Amino acid sequence: MNSVYISIGSNLGDKKLNLKNAIKKINEKTKASEIIISSIYKTTPVGFESENFFYNGVIKIVTPKQPNELLTILKSIEKEMGRSEKISEIFQDRIIDIDIILFNEIVLNSHELIIPHPEFTKRLFVLIPLLELEPKLLYPENNTPIKDFLLNNSFLNQTLSKINF
Repeated sequence: MNSVYISIGSNLGDKKLNLKNAIKKINEKTKASEIIISSIYKTTPVGFESENFFYNGVIKIVTPKQPNELLTILKSIEKEMGRSEKISEIFQDRIIDIDIILFNEIVLNSHELIIPHPEFTKRLFVLIPLLELEPKLLYPENNTPIKDFLLNNSFLNQTLSKINF
């Protein structure tokens, strides 16, 4: 069984419902034996301009699925929920965004998938809920405590506030 941390976010439509539906589908399709959900946060977009705020959180699942198999499942859930195909590297509004952040302690860098997620240490909306789930989590490439990234990064223009979920 594999312990996986997954970020989820939505900034279009009924954001709460989108996250709830995504969590339900992830639980079912990954055959998760355990699922733990962080608090959900209202956040500003990072990496692009939008009038639409996000709802973001992190879930931890325990699943028998392997990394590429899990990626395929998560991408199919995004598509099933109405996420448009990415046509450029420019970020845009989305119904649902699901990313593998950490997968056990592995480090993987393939054309299809990079683990740990290459941008998560720069995203307050991932770090805060991730540490809420596991305060002593270590970065697998060098065993740095994840909480240290909160001290070493500048999170200018990133705001978040906990919401009722």
